[in-house]
Amino acid sequence: MGFMVTGCTSLIAPAADSPAQKSWFGRFSLAVTVPGSAEQRTSGNFQLSQSARVTSLELSSPLGLTIASARIDANGATVVSADGKRFEAQSGEALTEQLFGWAIPVQRLPDWLAGKPERIIEFSQNRDLGDGERLPLLGEEAGWTLQYEAWNQRRLARIVLTFPERVSLRMVLNTEVTP
Repeated sequence: MGFMVTGCTSLIAPAADSPAQKSWFGRFSLAVTVPGSAEQRTSGNFQLSQSARVTSLELSSPLGLTIASARIDANGATVVSADGKRFEAQSGEALTEQLFGWAIPVQRLPDWLAGKPERIIEFSQNRDLGDGERLPLLGEEAGWTLQYEAWNQRRLARIVLTFPERVSLRMVLNTEVTP
């Protein structure tokens, strides 16, 4: 099951290619519970890129239309929505707090997708990968629980990120490109 991200027009210039740039592509589904309101759900596609200095995230609808673009660098964080509204803050966490009412550790997402949360609670029971490395199955950081549901060798295939009683984010990764 594939999808096309190529039809999207980025609203913010992507990070310039660098030898240390990593990129992830895939699908997401998000459920958010706001106290006193009905649960809100959305889904679509994402493209996440990180270089030494810039993290950028593009969200698109299931049909490939850009929903929003975000960029975090040394100058702060910026989000531009599909209708051209621009939001800025000093950090990704401050920006998500401004937009959603709580901070999301956006800059940690690439490490989480690489299987490097602050605390790993459970590792795979499989034999190591030939170099003594075992893959994480469950981790936590900053109040978030990270459930690593599927790996394809050393590449993450599926993860569920939850913030208790507030957010559930499922990500299915199609491709990870590393230099």
